[in-house]
Amino acid sequence: MEDKKHEAHEIAGQSKFLRWLDNFWYHYKWQTIAVLVVAVLLAVTLPQCGKSKDGSVTVTFAGGYVMSRDEQQGLKNVLQALTEDGITLGQYSIFTEEEIEKNNTYKDPNTGEEKVDLAGKANDRKYNLDRIQNLQSYIMTGDCGVWIVSPYVFENWFDGKVQVVENKRLGDLPIWETYGAVRFLSPDCRVILARSVFGETAKDKTFEAVKAYYDGLTGAAKTE
Repeated sequence: MEDKKHEAHEIAGQSKFLRWLDNFWYHYKWQTIAVLVVAVLLAVTLPQCGKSKDGSVTVTFAGGYVMSRDEQQGLKNVLQALTEDGITLGQYSIFTEEEIEKNNTYKDPNTGEEKVDLAGKANDRKYNLDRIQNLQSYIMTGDCGVWIVSPYVFENWFDGKVQVVENKRLGDLPIWETYGAVRFLSPDCRVILARSVFGETAKDKTFEAVKAYYDGLTGAAKTE
């Protein structure tokens, strides 16, 4: 008799829990799914982010040039040869007004007269403004410490605007003489070591490692 009462009590308790669970799922189903999705994404992405920051060096080019796939791979191979860690190579094609004009100038096949593709020029201007905004936002993140930039980019978005620790001319570096794969870039490009604009943040924990890479990249070139 006591066993039956105990069994009935357990069934009633289970039924009460199941009713509560069913009611909870009915009211909070989508919230629960959203929390689970976020938890899974964090479990997957956080280890990857940590590995990327600790295990690789980010080098970014910004200037009036669009690298081909072969040029990008060749430059990455040179940068990779200077470290045992991985290299992440980024690119921001930022053009001057003169470069945009030149890129959209063509010779009329009938008259031989030089003309400007006004529609193409307008599109390139818009694209250039978008890339400048993206570049400015990326600089502010402090995620990249080593930059290769054109004089135009340096003067407008680095000089006196971010914490530039080192600044050297590409054409003065040993890698310019040693590796032909870098010579599609202008020798007047600046090779910059920058520190996060946020100061002593978590990203600065790897600054010494990034500086060591920069020192190896630039060799004994004169610092300006």
